This record gives sequence, structure tokens and C-alpha cells, in this order.
Amino acid sequence: MHVKSLRVIIVAHCFVRTLLVLLTDTPGKAGTPTIEDVDEDSVKLSWTPPKTDGGDKIRGYVIEAKEKGSNKWKPLNAKSPCKDTKFTGTYS
Repeated sequence: MHVKSLRVIIVAHCFVRTLLVLLTDTPGKAGTPTIEDVDEDSVKLSWTPPKTDGGDKIRGYVIEAKEKGSNKWKPLNAKSPCKDTKFTGTYS
């Protein structure tokens, strides 16, 4: 775990407090997705997890898609992130 510390001193009207805040690193990038299967309106993907987790367990992955010719990405599973490194879903 890569932990950084930050000392914060709070000075208020009638007191001084010192806090020690621990910051964890951000996770690395997940591996490039592999397209396992695709058809007109669905896709099956897999990928490798990041080499580093930033000091905390990866809780899930959100898959995004965009229409050809568009710059707008849309989450496909924002309400239910993938718990492992596989995804099968539809897009419309």
C-alpha cells in the first residue's frame, strides 16, 4: 500500500487542532479490453486488473460506450459496476 500523509493544522478563534490525514494513491489503469464477442446490440469484454490498486481494493468497473461519430460517452453499467474483469451487456 502506498500511503502518503498530510498534516493539517486548524486554527480557529479559540482552539488549535492538528489532524493527520492519510492519503492513498489512485489505482493504475486497467488492461486494454479484449472483445470476446460482439453483435448488433451487445458486447462481451474482458480485461486485466490494474497492476496497482492504489492501496485500496478495486470495488468495480464502469463500462462506457459511445456511438460512432459521437464524442459523448455513456455508462452502460453505472448502477451495477462489474465486480470482476468481465462484462457482457447491451447498448442502444
